[in-house]
Amino acid sequence: MRIGSILISLIFLFLVSPVRAADSPKDHAGWWVKNFGTVDRENSDVIRAERIFRRVAETADKKGTRHPRLVIIKSSGEPWAIAIKDGSVIATHGAITTCFRNVSPNKGDARLAFLLGHELSHLAKDDYWHIAAFDALSGYPSSTNNEAKIIAEMIKLLKERGDVEPGRNANEVIRAKELHADKEGLLTMTMAGFDPNLVVGDNTNFFEEWVSLITGRAAYSDATHPTPAQRALFVKAQMQPVIDALWLYSFGVRYYQLGRYKDALAFFEAFRNTFSGREVLNNIGLCHYQLALEELALSDPEERTRFKFTTILDGRTRAQSLRNRGPARSDRFTQHLDTATEMFRQALGKDPSYLPASLNLVAVYVLAGNAEDAQSAAKAALLIAPNDADALTAKAVALYLVGLSINMDTTDNALDILRKVIGANPSHAAAWYNLGAIQSERQRNIAARQSWEKFVSLEPEGVYAERVRKALGTSAAPLQSKPLAAPSPPIKLGLIKKEGKESLRRFQNSPFRIGDLEGEVYADGELKVLAINGLIELVEAPMTPSITLGQFLTRYGEPLCRLTTTDGSTLIYREYAVDVNDGYVVRTAFFGGSL
Repeated sequence: MRIGSILISLIFLFLVSPVRAADSPKDHAGWWVKNFGTVDRENSDVIRAERIFRRVAETADKKGTRHPRLVIIKSSGEPWAIAIKDGSVIATHGAITTCFRNVSPNKGDARLAFLLGHELSHLAKDDYWHIAAFDALSGYPSSTNNEAKIIAEMIKLLKERGDVEPGRNANEVIRAKELHADKEGLLTMTMAGFDPNLVVGDNTNFFEEWVSLITGRAAYSDATHPTPAQRALFVKAQMQPVIDALWLYSFGVRYYQLGRYKDALAFFEAFRNTFSGREVLNNIGLCHYQLALEELALSDPEERTRFKFTTILDGRTRAQSLRNRGPARSDRFTQHLDTATEMFRQALGKDPSYLPASLNLVAVYVLAGNAEDAQSAAKAALLIAPNDADALTAKAVALYLVGLSINMDTTDNALDILRKVIGANPSHAAAWYNLGAIQSERQRNIAARQSWEKFVSLEPEGVYAERVRKALGTSAAPLQSKPLAAPSPPIKLGLIKKEGKESLRRFQNSPFRIGDLEGEVYADGELKVLAINGLIELVEAPMTPSITLGQFLTRYGEPLCRLTTTDGSTLIYREYAVDVNDGYVVRTAFFGGSL
């Protein structure tokens, strides 16, 4: 049944609020698909929208084990979007095209990212009362004379369903839910890499623009509901401290990539004071995990490299790290390991389906020598991602260690899993390394040599490669081909001299103090500079003009190592790193020193 424009406007206005009534057919995406149909997945708008949704959903808080999905239904009517109980976000094609219409690609992406973040916030809070409102109000014609009746009926429905506690004002409940979702939507889109200023910046107000496209917009001027201008002011005021602190997270990721785990921890902890999301908890745990490894290396460097996993640093960065267990445990080792375990557990408490923390927990348990807990964590990771190569590799190592702990030979089963991983992912370095490690421990030396030779061909540098070459009795890593050139940082690193101060004059300057670290962050759009104690340590800049990965490698040579990220990869060179998305180099980070 087609709903009147006023109803659609109000549903979009209220977006989603909780409902605790029995399930309705409309709680499932199938009903919407059956009654409206879906837009062809090859449609350019759909492809673009789903790409944005994946980025936003990755960052958004999620509840339980539901995996949010986007369903775009056929409707050319007024723009609207809703979240439903099965974890779907239902959006009309009209909503998508309105976000993209007559604006730059970046602005269109940001608009849709905000709306999807708003809906995902409602989904995390189990806000679904709009489905009941859809049923209850569908009989009202779209005449503006019915606006007061529609609003009154919605308020009545809230009270009847127990969604408003006795004595509370239903209008205030709606207002609070919408403003919270606005705040979370803006934060989520920002964390996903979209510019919030394109939604509520000084020269734009997406709320105003959206409302202007909807007939029946008189509902937005109702005294019981925040006006678009009020909503914009609220989210800007609430979100500005978080937006201002995002550089802490970004530079924390860079310091982690450079192996400066104590500095990375300081930045992540500072960001946590503003926003304690699953990502920052995960990354704090990883910093403590790496610091525990450093403590272990002081007493037993061989044990540090017994097995190789893939740990995941969020911020859309996946870092290949070193991990293992060892017999010597200093107090600092134990403290770091206990803190890492607690951080990963807290991250999973926010979202049990969060794969990075689940995989990282396997690594912590292996390092602690808790084989059975490692196996349980690996099984949990595989429930989230059954065919994930990293999860399967973790399962193989955990299975092998459980066998050792109970005096049962599980070697061949573990090796079979690793071989299957390699069969599907021939370049999975960690699987090759662990295959050789287990074969070596079981004295299958010929097989171990073949596995480790393959590993060093994939990853010729680093502590794992050094251990393999020592075991194989081979020489140092082959010399890397010398790059033909190196990108130049837009701002010179090192001591800020007179000319440097002049070049930074146009930047927005924000002093900071984090523990013993004292410095400034300079920002000019996407160009960011980190200075500590008068020395520029890091510079992040977009790659302009754009260049393909192939072109970049031809011009600058092969990197020292590649870190897999959730939307591409990061290539690490001696004095800089580059982020690669969709086959293009999109960002460069200059740090002016070897790892």
